Amino acid sequence: MAGLHGDKRLHDELFQLGRTARKVADRRKATAYHEAGHTVVAWRLGANPKSATIIPDGEVQGEISREALFEPPLDFDGSDHARNRIERAIMICLAGPIAQRHFAPRSWRRWHGASDYQTAFDLALRINGSSSAAKAHLKWLEMRTQDLVRSLWSFVERIAGDLLMRGTLPLEEIQSALSPMHKKDAGS
Repeated sequence: MAGLHGDKRLHDELFQLGRTARKVADRRKATAYHEAGHTVVAWRLGANPKSATIIPDGEVQGEISREALFEPPLDFDGSDHARNRIERAIMICLAGPIAQRHFAPRSWRRWHGASDYQTAFDLALRINGSSSAAKAHLKWLEMRTQDLVRSLWSFVERIAGDLLMRGTLPLEEIQSALSPMHKKDAGS
């Protein structure tokens, strides 16, 4: 009898190990699509990310190079140019969560994009002044970003696949994968 219980325990442990491995693989894929969304929209809007990675670093599961968003600094001086730059940065922030939800809606948890949404809200607040106006503006930019991600989905899939194979993509590999895409201004 002891052998039968041991076999069941081994079976249960192997089953749990398999479940854990599937969860890790699923989370890695969701992260790849999240970062691919950021990367593709950044590229499309002319922000040129220097790299993208899905290699975890502390609390962060993946990221694109931040200079794509914040170089030079995003100060709002009331000009159309400044508004367009901030709107572009907001759309890049929103693109990751949108791509992840598009790829695997069940993979999405609110905390996955918490920093993306917080950054987007803070930027929207800079150009709107009030919280209610910032939320409305953010909703409009979210709809624009959803449309953009859908229209660029084949590029998102390509970058996500490359991230899953390589872990990190330097600028040269991003350029190679996305060179067929035409860039445009966020205001277009």
